[in-house]
Amino acid sequence: MQLKEQLENDLSMALKTRDELIVSVLRMLKAAWQNLGIELRVQGKELSEEDILSLLKKEIKKRQESIELYIQGKRQDLADKEKKELEILSKYLPEEMSDENLREILEKIISEVGDDVKNNFGLLMKKVMEELKGKADGSRIGKIIKEILS
Repeated sequence: MQLKEQLENDLSMALKTRDELIVSVLRMLKAAWQNLGIELRVQGKELSEEDILSLLKKEIKKRQESIELYIQGKRQDLADKEKKELEILSKYLPEEMSDENLREILEKIISEVGDDVKNNFGLLMKKVMEELKGKADGSRIGKIIKEILS
């Protein structure tokens, strides 16, 4: 589990350097993946790299939503704190595909599926998301699919 090990190493380094913000963000993330691991063990499954990556994306999305709400509420101090946390978490995301590569892959997938799937956006998105698994953001994928289909 490369991501998990990297997070744990960075947490121990932040503890040594006494960087309180990084320590708090990584401890929160570690607690979340440990809780998820417990839930998965109850179901008879093991915690995977994809599970940790999915958890990381959820935490990033929470920060993005919080930033918007804090800015609307004129709480720039809290928005700045969330932005710093977002920067820390974003470092652990894998690099996303470029729009050109993404478009090529989406066109290939769309050409391979039947007309019944092409006409059902939800089924098409499900198929594409299974294929790409974290290589691109869902909103970007949806936008490009709509452009291709129209």
